[in-house]
Amino acid sequence: MTTPLVLVAGLTWASTRVTVAPEAARAWVAATAGRGEVQRTVSLALDWRVPDPVVAPGWTGLVREVAVAPGTVVTSGTPVLRIDAVLRIAWHSPAPFYRPLTSGSAGDDVVALNHMLAALQLEHGDADRFTAATRDGVKALAARLGAERDGVFLPEWIVYLPVDEIEVAEVEAVLGAPAPSSGTPLLTRAAAVVAAELQLPERASLAGAPAEAAPDERLVVGRAQLQLDAARRAVAPEGVAVLTSLVDASVESVTASLVREVPKDAVEIPAAGVHTDRTGRSCVLARSGRGGSGAAAARAVSVVVVAGSAGAAVVTGDVGPGDEVGIGALPASDPCA
Repeated sequence: MTTPLVLVAGLTWASTRVTVAPEAARAWVAATAGRGEVQRTVSLALDWRVPDPVVAPGWTGLVREVAVAPGTVVTSGTPVLRIDAVLRIAWHSPAPFYRPLTSGSAGDDVVALNHMLAALQLEHGDADRFTAATRDGVKALAARLGAERDGVFLPEWIVYLPVDEIEVAEVEAVLGAPAPSSGTPLLTRAAAVVAAELQLPERASLAGAPAEAAPDERLVVGRAQLQLDAARRAVAPEGVAVLTSLVDASVESVTASLVREVPKDAVEIPAAGVHTDRTGRSCVLARSGRGGSGAAAARAVSVVVVAGSAGAAVVTGDVGPGDEVGIGALPASDPCA
């Protein structure tokens, strides 16, 4: 597998008037087909936030078991605490449960209860009504938790999760102590990346300026590929969630790569064969590899530098595999154009 080439600035020198290198001093090197992938380095500017904590519902009683610890990943159904004899579980729903639910209850919270019972593979209703099936499911849930099986759902069985999943930073409950009071922090969460914008890397002349990924480039951090947003100037929300696990907490920026396949028409040549004038246009001195020879057969060819590394450059333009590229100054009569 071809080693990826890294885009570098300053492959050539700037000049508007150059002299012809003596032919004896000029070396000619055959261009070869570009292969594999090319990449360029960018920085990701990270925006960190400490998310709101998970709070305690209205509890009374004594903490008899703490089922989570720092580093625990909590999702719907994860046991959190046992208060008195009843186990309390985490659950992500559209809103916190706020009232007891029993036969005759109706509303959005009954819909959420039926969805929860279904996810737990218990009997459940299928609408916003507390039906006989809902009652049976609540009794089964109460049996699992160690609560009274009277068919009444109590909101204090549930620790409300504002998101699908959290990683616990600290647990604000003590074994043997009274249960945390309503609305106080129960599970604090570690700082997380909430946004990541592409910027030019530190070594670039415009370091810190916004960068944009080309349509065929993909963003890679370490070995992880991250999805970009529609503007291709920032990491999409799905990728932002992954970033938190890839970088040290509170790091302000991280190095990333924009990777793409080498264009089919690209060739690899020595970097010393690429010339750039003061307007930023790049070119090479090339001659056909099929019989052309000498200065008369050479021509200045405009090229686009795709990438370069370790003395090599990958370019596109009117140069093909087998054509020869001159190493030395361009003729004054053939500036980059």
